[in-house]
Amino acid sequence: MMATFNTPLRILSKAAAALIGLGLVVVIVYLVVVQYNSQIARQQAALQEAGSDCERRATAVGYFFSEQLDYMGDLAQCRELSAYFENKALGMSMEYGLRASSLLITERFDKVRRVKRLGDHPLYKRIVFLDANGRLLNDSRSPDYRWQQEVSRLSATSPRGQKSAIYYVSDAETNWIIISVPSFFKERYVGQVMGWIPFSRIYTYFFEPEKEFSRVSDVIIYHGTYIHVPPPVGHLLSAGIPTPPAGMEPGRPYSFPLKGQEFRGKTIYAILAPVRDTPFSLMAIVPPSEQYDFRSPKQLLYTTIGLALFIVGGIAFLLRLTTNNALLQAHLEETRLREQAVDAKNRELAAEIRERQLAEAFLQKERDFVESLFETAQVIMLVLDTDGRVERFNSYLEEISGYHLEEVRGKDVSVLLPEELRDHPDSLYRMILQGTGMTGRICPIITRDGRKREIEWHVKRLLDTDARQVGVLATGQDVTERTIMEKELLKAAKLESLGVLAGGIAHDFNNLLTVIMGNISLALTQLDSPDKVKEYLAKSEKASFRAQDLTRQLLTFAKGGAPVKTASSITTVIRESAEFAMRGSSVRCEFSISSDLWPVDIDAGQISQVLHNLFINANQAMPAGGVIQTHCENVVIGPEEALPLQAGRYVKVSIIDQGVGIPEENLGKVFDPYFTTKAQGSGLGLASSFSIVTQHGGTITVESAEGRGTTFHIFLPASSKELRQKQVRREAVAPACGRILVMDDEEEVRDVIGNMLRSAGCEVEFAQGGEEAIDRYKESLAKGCPFDVLIMDLTIPGRMGGKEAIAILRQINPQVKAIVSTGYSNDSVMANYREYGFDELITKPFKVAELSEKLRLVLAGGP
Repeated sequence: MMATFNTPLRILSKAAAALIGLGLVVVIVYLVVVQYNSQIARQQAALQEAGSDCERRATAVGYFFSEQLDYMGDLAQCRELSAYFENKALGMSMEYGLRASSLLITERFDKVRRVKRLGDHPLYKRIVFLDANGRLLNDSRSPDYRWQQEVSRLSATSPRGQKSAIYYVSDAETNWIIISVPSFFKERYVGQVMGWIPFSRIYTYFFEPEKEFSRVSDVIIYHGTYIHVPPPVGHLLSAGIPTPPAGMEPGRPYSFPLKGQEFRGKTIYAILAPVRDTPFSLMAIVPPSEQYDFRSPKQLLYTTIGLALFIVGGIAFLLRLTTNNALLQAHLEETRLREQAVDAKNRELAAEIRERQLAEAFLQKERDFVESLFETAQVIMLVLDTDGRVERFNSYLEEISGYHLEEVRGKDVSVLLPEELRDHPDSLYRMILQGTGMTGRICPIITRDGRKREIEWHVKRLLDTDARQVGVLATGQDVTERTIMEKELLKAAKLESLGVLAGGIAHDFNNLLTVIMGNISLALTQLDSPDKVKEYLAKSEKASFRAQDLTRQLLTFAKGGAPVKTASSITTVIRESAEFAMRGSSVRCEFSISSDLWPVDIDAGQISQVLHNLFINANQAMPAGGVIQTHCENVVIGPEEALPLQAGRYVKVSIIDQGVGIPEENLGKVFDPYFTTKAQGSGLGLASSFSIVTQHGGTITVESAEGRGTTFHIFLPASSKELRQKQVRREAVAPACGRILVMDDEEEVRDVIGNMLRSAGCEVEFAQGGEEAIDRYKESLAKGCPFDVLIMDLTIPGRMGGKEAIAILRQINPQVKAIVSTGYSNDSVMANYREYGFDELITKPFKVAELSEKLRLVLAGGP
């Protein structure tokens, strides 16, 4: 009974155990199947993730190479390369023109190497230019044999004139990626610009950061050859993929069974991602450890039998798998975060590319705008290098000068300047060589047909970002017509001033003639009283010398043209001009003149005219009378002064009146030609005065307020020369007896000079002109009794004057002695009479004592 009962119970127990075991097996099988599917999904997710990651990196690298090709393309068409081939097309040699252009290309390449960066490091290690024949033209790094050999090899394989290319080269030191872009000049292929990028720099920027997020390794391929294999997958490739397979399709996983005992039939997967428009590809290697958590699906099936027999172990294993699944989810979350980081970096890179493209477009627009201004400006624009050679100029200068830019590019700017002005301290040429600025100075240029054009220049240095001078910009305005008008204004202004003075001068001359004629008449009535006759004649002589002084001032005032400057004291000129202008006026002058004034380089006649104009204006501004204050002092003008003057020493003359003043709206016009507020004025006086002072290297300024008087300041450059002191001899010594030839066209003058000479014991002969004087001198030489001294009038209307005659006489006898005599004291010969061949000069009118002194000096051989 008990046995009968135990049997069903055992059967039931066995059935229950079988059912439990079967249930456990079913559960285990179910769990294994679920795990199998999970592993397959894990594998697919890992492969998809690796492929997506590899594609993103390939896209980022492709963007990078595309940007570099565009950048190098811009560099291949840069202005420095175009300028080089323009100069080469003009036939320039390396010694004359091309070398400077080549240096500019190298400087541009060096600047790119400094500016273009990847991360915190310079991107380009080297930039070279190969010409159309493969020769190295420019190199931003000093080439050695190995570099030159590599450049030559690349030049032989470069697709010249067809398209841009990217190369990979390797040497003993490092691996390089070379960006090669063709350069064209006027649609003709002229060479290649090649940028050398260290491969390690690109790998560090694009691939090193990924190691923190992924254990999938990227193999880099160049034209079907591995160029970079990460160490973790090197042994896998040698066992499964010794060379990149030809049948791999981009983006699709490719499986490779691993060979060798250590791998026991494991399989790795590879995913290919070409880098767009480059010879490079990325191949992501997914090792078995990244495909599954620990086993392949087939191995998992084999393990199911064992798990069914070892239920406890199966349960433990399932628990372990559950734990691994949690880790897998964490890993997937980590992968998602990494993908987001890569996407963010790609977006940043795309935004940076767009910003650079916009910046380049803006810069190009600005360059086009500046170029348009340069070419259309109606002023001269001339760009020179630091050695004064022409780099470019605009069409306005071409129109004025007649030269084309191609004719003078690279030549010295002196080809545009008169030769006699090159060494002048104020010339454009000297300012450029000295590296100083210049504002408002007039320096002429010579046109192609030899005409001279007066140009008002403004010169400024061109500096680079390091404040080093790299060139000179000279702008100018053609003022030829204005200069001609100013010269005419000088003449017209003199006529106006003479008209104002005519009444006063006539009055003074009539007074002097009254004294002269009255005393002569009195002398004639007192012939029986020698003392009275002597007294009257002395008064007549004194009045005659006053007339002589008045005549000299008139001649000085009437002088015009370019200034004939000598070192002079301004004090005498100021006092004489004031006295001359104030004749017959109720206005008086007060002087405050420094006792240690520097001498000035002036044309005394022209500066007298300036001062005379200012004194007359001050006089007319005070019709009720008053005082004109005149101050004169030494000043030093520095570069910071707001005056159109070169820095240096000046003498400042200030003329201050107490008149009605100048309204503020007219203050800026007082030096304009034809501007006047006077009913009878022409507006030429101040304009001519301003022109004269400017030609002397100085300037005039004005200060005034309506009802409070006017002040004019004159600045004249101080002279570095010493004043010549006149030697005054107080004792007149009679000359030795000699033969004298007097040449003058006026019979009365000949008679009086002859009588003076005879009274001194001289033998006198006469000639009416230069031809007659030469004939008489030849006759005296032939007779063996030549004249000891010739007294010659400077100019004789209609005949040869003394200036021409002395030149011929010096050829006949270089030892001839001659005195020049004239009544026009402002002739240029009078200032430099010895240079024209005369030994002394005497100005009409003169006394017997003066004539005797001159004869004594000449006969004695000098002063």
